[in-house]
Amino acid sequence: MSYFNPGTIQVTALSQLPSISLKNQSLLLGRDPDATLPLQAPTVSRYHATVEPAPDGRYVLYDHSTNGTFINGQQVIGSMVLPDRAKLQIGPFTLVRRGDELQVVDCGDCIRLDAHSLVIQHKGKRRLDDISLTIEPGQLVALVGGSGAGKSTLLRTLLGIERVSEGIVYLNGDDLRQNFNVYRAQIGYVPQEDIIHQDLRVKESAVKKILISILQTLEQVHSKGIIHRDIKPENIIIREQDCQPVLIDFGAVKETMGVQAASNSRTQSIVIGTFGYMPPEQTAGRPVFSSDLYSLGLTAIYMLTGKNPSELEINFQTGEIDWQKYAPGISTAIITVIERSIQPTAENRYATATEMLAVCNTASNKQKSNRIRSTAANTTIVLAKSTRGQINRPSRIGSWLKTAAISSLVVGVPIGLLSNLNFLKSLRPNEVSSKNSASSSSSTSVNYSTSNRENTDTSSNTSDADKQRNLEKLLKTKKCRNCDLTGVNLSGANLSNAELYDANLSGAVLSRANLYHAKLRNSSLANAKLDNANLYQANLSNADLEKADLTKANLAQAELENTNLGNANLSSTFLAGGRLISTNLVEANLSNANLKDTTLKQANFSKARLDGANLTGATLCSYKKSNCANLDGASLNQVIGLEQN
Repeated sequence: MSYFNPGTIQVTALSQLPSISLKNQSLLLGRDPDATLPLQAPTVSRYHATVEPAPDGRYVLYDHSTNGTFINGQQVIGSMVLPDRAKLQIGPFTLVRRGDELQVVDCGDCIRLDAHSLVIQHKGKRRLDDISLTIEPGQLVALVGGSGAGKSTLLRTLLGIERVSEGIVYLNGDDLRQNFNVYRAQIGYVPQEDIIHQDLRVKESAVKKILISILQTLEQVHSKGIIHRDIKPENIIIREQDCQPVLIDFGAVKETMGVQAASNSRTQSIVIGTFGYMPPEQTAGRPVFSSDLYSLGLTAIYMLTGKNPSELEINFQTGEIDWQKYAPGISTAIITVIERSIQPTAENRYATATEMLAVCNTASNKQKSNRIRSTAANTTIVLAKSTRGQINRPSRIGSWLKTAAISSLVVGVPIGLLSNLNFLKSLRPNEVSSKNSASSSSSTSVNYSTSNRENTDTSSNTSDADKQRNLEKLLKTKKCRNCDLTGVNLSGANLSNAELYDANLSGAVLSRANLYHAKLRNSSLANAKLDNANLYQANLSNADLEKADLTKANLAQAELENTNLGNANLSSTFLAGGRLISTNLVEANLSNANLKDTTLKQANFSKARLDGANLTGATLCSYKKSNCANLDGASLNQVIGLEQN
């Protein structure tokens, strides 16, 4: 990450911004280099939107994007007329239609955030009290403070996520709350409560290693007379370089116990901690060293069961927590360690971290543990809620302050969730612990799983092992003729120019896949998911795509002669220039689809939905008005260009 001095940041001059004529042409806006108006940004789809001239002189915009297109702050659903002087927002770009010209007026390289008199009040308590600040373009801003200071609340408010009782947050002069959907794709935020996967648990061997490591840290901390007071899952992270657990958040926990012990006094302190993880004496404001051991024990229970303390039953006669039924198969040794650490009264717990560490080491030596590196990836999911940065263990414990949240506006784009996509991919449940994931290309991560077969009635006698080999062959050579790939997950795969003649891809997941110029003649794609896929100039003649989902797919100039698209979902699909001769589209959904300049002779649209579709320049019949497309029973509300045919 580079720091940009706000005083020297270069903003694109208005005279350098591109404009393009809308007259007499179909305009493609997107990240594709061959687009009529290329817009290079990660939040812009390759084939984001098209603008088509209507017979009445108006211009109609068709949205094909993932992150949305907005006209005057309103999201385009399918298609929408683009009025004169309208503001069009695509990713970070702002464009304005001026007559027959479309001009880029802002590239998103200069964003300013202003917060004015922010107040959040709940049940008579102010969580934010009259906060005002300005973040200039290019500034990197860190919010630093102790536990409970309101860092996360302020950050969520500045990003338009948290509602305010009073005040407004402006992004380039726009009310962020009112225009949140416009800017949401440009905002990165890592919510502490949402990153973990609630159903995942940590292996017992990994829990032992984590306990031992944290207890070694607590030995040092307690020897300095400091009680942490806020040990919980989100305050234990996994250090990237060696996969070792690290205890964080020492922001408000420094308390010298030596003076109190010498004077034999029990002065009440400020209550700091997280309810559920705090023992009774800490809740009363009188924490002791074993209070940290109580919190650590409950953290271990969370790792083993996936349940927060509030989800566990309590024996009201003894005060003990009933957790073992949620962690079957746990050894007696680890149960004994945890049970003693979470006793309601401090006198019944381990007196020191050293004592608990000795017991853990004894229990660990009795059983052969697996290497923690093999399970650290899973551990990260449970524990690392807020950060994954490289944090080195200090040689001595000082007064630490946790940098709880960093919100940056470097070149106008907040850095957060979007800056660490590789890490977030590891949080997908079907990719976390799989040891048999399929081989992948350099740009694609693909897992074969029979669970991806959705709504397909195509039977297959091919074994999973054979399908795995077929998948590996396809990804390696982009050739897999007459092979069985039913139900595979190829979402986002790069299969441009792939040869898949006569292949069986029934029920396959190909969402956002790149199938540019792919050869799919005679292939079966019934019930397949091809939403947002790029099938530009693909050959799908004689293919079976019955009930396939092709929502917002790009099928421009595709070969679809004699193709079966019965009951398929082609809503907002881009089919301009395609050949759909004798294509079966019975009961297909083509609402808001772009069929400009397509050849539709003898195509069967019986009972199909064509509401809002663009048929400008489409050929429905031969030159002698014979062999016409069948539109019997089709829904044709607000179809553009039909009168010309």
